[in-house]
Amino acid sequence: MPRTETATAAEIELWRLQARMARDVVNANTHGLTHEDSLVEPRPGGNRLNWVLGHLLSVYDGIGAWTRY
Repeated sequence: MPRTETATAAEIELWRLQARMARDVVNANTHGLTHEDSLVEPRPGGNRLNWVLGHLLSVYDGIGAWTRY
């Protein structure tokens, strides 16, 4: 459900902190990987790294839409 009211400064700062933490975790876990590595399908199941990163970008883009003021 989309959020329509304006985000508070505290909410915005919380999302910024979480985004920085997610960025740091992604950087630590993908350092040295190639594009080809990001296309490998995990076994026995799971999503490719490209899918996971695309999902994160989509989520944080959606958050950005309601935190702008």
